[in-house]
Amino acid sequence: MNIRSLVSQKDAVSAYLSLIRPVVLCLTETWLDNTITDNDISFFEYHVPWRLDRNRHGGGCAIYVRTDFHAVRLIEFEEATFEIHAIRLTLMNQQHVTILNIYRPKATTMQRLLARLSTILDEFGKSKYKDDILLCVGDLNAHFQPWAKSTVPSTKEGILLDEFLESMNFSQLVSGVTCVASETCLDLVITMNSLFVKNVLIECKLKVIN
Repeated sequence: MNIRSLVSQKDAVSAYLSLIRPVVLCLTETWLDNTITDNDISFFEYHVPWRLDRNRHGGGCAIYVRTDFHAVRLIEFEEATFEIHAIRLTLMNQQHVTILNIYRPKATTMQRLLARLSTILDEFGKSKYKDDILLCVGDLNAHFQPWAKSTVPSTKEGILLDEFLESMNFSQLVSGVTCVASETCLDLVITMNSLFVKNVLIECKLKVIN
């Protein structure tokens, strides 16, 4: 979910968590710095968030996990420069899911992000977590027309990302417009394990993954 200031949207996030109760909530553009404490942005029945802050004016990621689930942060797969944030979630059946929460600022070229992401994926494939389900989610500021099913042409970033995903045997699962104003699909769910994700719902500016 691209939240564009977690502090100002805290009540909306709280209402969403109370109503939907997702196991995991991944946020981009949190707009946080060290003047905002974890207690300032904590929610009932959710662990203290894992944070990858930039500043109060843009960027940043956060991940919330429900307290009846266990998760650990995987700093070895993180990259603050490119705002790539990683956790490993243990499900009730003891299956493990590694989640990369990604935000690409427009100032960061898609080529640079994909080069770094390729390295991270290579390291992941050689790690002890290689048998985990891998999900990449977030706002990559890359629109590909077939994903959005709109008349807005693909951006060069979207075309590059689609080519990269195809070369890596990944699937992008969001189908439809996620940014109503521009009629684009910028907020994505990417995985090699498409059968693991039963459904992706786009509701206003919120994406729900089941």
